[in-house]
Amino acid sequence: MTAEIERILKVDYGLFYRAIYAEQNRMDYFLELDPRERKRQFDELLGIDRFEAARANAGTAMGFLKRAKEVKEKELAGIDFAELSSRVEGGKERAEAARLELARAHESAAAAREAEAGLREKFSGLERAKKGFDALAERKAGLEHTLAVLKSEVGRRRDALGGEKVEVGDVAREVASADAEEAGLKEKLREASAKLSSLRERECVLSRDLRELELLLKRRAELEKALSSAPGGVAGAKARLQELEAAREESVEELALARARGKECEKSLSELEASGCNCPVCEREIGAELRAKLAAAKKKEAAELSVKSSAFERRLKDFGEKIPAAEKAFRDAEFNSKRAQEIGDVSGKAEEAKEALGKNSASLSAGGKACSELDAGLEPCAARAKALREKLTLARELQSSEARASAAAGELEEARKLLAETRFDQKTFDSVRAEIERRARLSVEFEGRAKLLEERLKSAERELELGARELEAFEKRRREAKSFEAALESAAVLQAALVETQAALRTELVEAVNEAMGELWPAIYPYDDFSGARIDASETDYLVEVKAGGSWIPVEGFASGGERACALLSLRISFAMVIVPNLKWLVLDEPTHNLDGNGIKALVEALREKIPSIVEQVFVITHDESLREAASGRVYRLERDKGGAGPTTATAIG
Repeated sequence: MTAEIERILKVDYGLFYRAIYAEQNRMDYFLELDPRERKRQFDELLGIDRFEAARANAGTAMGFLKRAKEVKEKELAGIDFAELSSRVEGGKERAEAARLELARAHESAAAAREAEAGLREKFSGLERAKKGFDALAERKAGLEHTLAVLKSEVGRRRDALGGEKVEVGDVAREVASADAEEAGLKEKLREASAKLSSLRERECVLSRDLRELELLLKRRAELEKALSSAPGGVAGAKARLQELEAAREESVEELALARARGKECEKSLSELEASGCNCPVCEREIGAELRAKLAAAKKKEAAELSVKSSAFERRLKDFGEKIPAAEKAFRDAEFNSKRAQEIGDVSGKAEEAKEALGKNSASLSAGGKACSELDAGLEPCAARAKALREKLTLARELQSSEARASAAAGELEEARKLLAETRFDQKTFDSVRAEIERRARLSVEFEGRAKLLEERLKSAERELELGARELEAFEKRRREAKSFEAALESAAVLQAALVETQAALRTELVEAVNEAMGELWPAIYPYDDFSGARIDASETDYLVEVKAGGSWIPVEGFASGGERACALLSLRISFAMVIVPNLKWLVLDEPTHNLDGNGIKALVEALREKIPSIVEQVFVITHDESLREAASGRVYRLERDKGGAGPTTATAIG
């Protein structure tokens, strides 16, 4: 609804509700508000409330700027600018002195490194000469040791061969012959072992088959014993089951007949009791004595049938226990008979299995004996082949050691000759190395001093940087304090301008509203005691006043309800004319509330003769029939059956 009103009127709904539309019996809405809220709503209607918010924001900003300025001034007061400037200058001097001393230390270190480099170049040649000399000496010592080891190996291997001269080729041929003999025996043993393994596997299979056949024979005997314990076997068990089932069916039928007959007896008894003096079957008249005899006979028959039904029920319960047992006996007999037939006669197969197992056991014994004989012959053959292989290895190692000893003797002679020709002075080598070490220590000392001076320079630069930052922070705080002071002055100017602008706009808008109220008042108020109406605006409230004589008097606490209604009606129309000049509507809901007869008459005349010249469209909602005379257009009567749920109907009556 709110959105639709705003779409049609192109006016904010809050503005429409407070300034244009007067709700039923609420013409004096503004007078019900406290001064502060009335001032807020009037400022909002006049569109100057945003100046009030701007003034409050400006005040908040000024408070923040003032506090920030005081904080910065307090920070500046705690800093000694002269001492800080002196400290920065002293830091600059110390840093410069450290740079000069560091440069001298770097020069001394560079000179020491240059001298060390010259000595190292000379020492490099001496190192190469020493390296060659040491390599030859090491090679000579190694060859001497190798030759001694090889001579010792040759002696040990000759002793191991018995001191005789052995030809490697002859021993190799003996080894080949022994290996061939050993391989032949191993192959025969492998074949015999494979045959023995096959016989053992067959023995396991035959033993397993025999055990299974024996178990089947035992199971068949058990099944035959179980079948012999059941009278008549499978056929007897089936016949007993069929006999029990037939007897149960017969009992079920008998029970059903007995129950049906019992119900007939009960029905006859009920009919006898309900029929009075007439027979329930033929409807002839019967005496009380005959009826009593018939009823007694029926009761006796019903009792006998009840006893009979109970007996049949017990018999059926007994069948409920016997038939499942008979069914189980029949299933067991049938299963045992079928299983015995499946097993059949396996006694012949069991005898054949025993015979085959005996033959396999004899073959297994003969195979084991043959394997033992082959294994016994293989052992001395393998020992002989192993001894020959060891002899061949010793002969080959002796041959190799003799060749290596001869080569080492030649190399040793050549190394001795080269070592005698090489020239190297150990004293000169040691002297140059000592001087290099001394120069290196000096370089390390100069470099250590340079590092110490670098740390001292870094410390001085950090101290200087810290002082410079503190000085820069001081200048920044001083600039910020000045900027806060300038912003505070600007905010004060802005706040004063907002106050002046708000006051000027309020005065201009109130004058426009009062001018409109002055024009409307004679058309709305029918009496001469009040010659005008207006609003009086101040910084704290908006007062609605009427003019009595030459004085303006607030309507609150003074004017009657009708007078207040007229004043507020002129105020609302004036607001609409000033705030929404393009909207020429007036909507009145029960406007005669608090008006006397003359007031209603004046309102009728104003609505019919004067207000149409001010606004284009007037809507009046009322229960007062006298306002029909005020209509200058259409009049509709709205009616609804309050007792029902029907819709409201509108009927044109003028």
